[in-house]
Amino acid sequence: MHVIRLVALTLFLSGCSQLQPRAPEQSPAPVSWAQYVSYMEAMQDWQLLGKAGIRTPQQSDSAGFSWQQNGTRYDISLFGPFNAQAARINGDDQQVRLEANGQVYQARSPEALLEQHLGWQLPVRDLAWWIRGLPAPDSPYTESRKNNRLASLQQQGWQISYRRYSADNRYPEKLVLHRDKLRITLIIHEWKKISAK
Repeated sequence: MHVIRLVALTLFLSGCSQLQPRAPEQSPAPVSWAQYVSYMEAMQDWQLLGKAGIRTPQQSDSAGFSWQQNGTRYDISLFGPFNAQAARINGDDQQVRLEANGQVYQARSPEALLEQHLGWQLPVRDLAWWIRGLPAPDSPYTESRKNNRLASLQQQGWQISYRRYSADNRYPEKLVLHRDKLRITLIIHEWKKISAK
């Protein structure tokens, strides 16, 4: 059940293969907020590698993860000790499939899968925006900025705190999400923009 909870809580992530070190970006990093928004909105296909931690009053878990996003399609792997794959989830706007502990679970949406296995929902689709340092479209939010990047964001009842960006200020590297008694920490070690297939 630990693995299922971690997968469900990191459904907003996506990727299944280990990433190679990111080659230096050739284009300059966006400077203004408007440039950053334009850059990130245009980035629909990407991979990242990192670590996810979840804390509630009853439990505390962590796992490595990789995430690949191709448009609306995502592919997530969670890794335990020695990079052993613990679980995999992939899907799109129509269907989600989770493989863990030799079992396969399916649902019409990530939110439905969370509801089925945890009894509550997370705005899974919104995290694909939040992790890029952007508010999700189509729902109200409040935000604060520092150095032309989000410092904090409140949306869908969640408080997102952006603790660190990359040295070139191009990508978020650490964010913490709070809602009620749930705390999720995402630390991103590698970002990689990929070409759409």
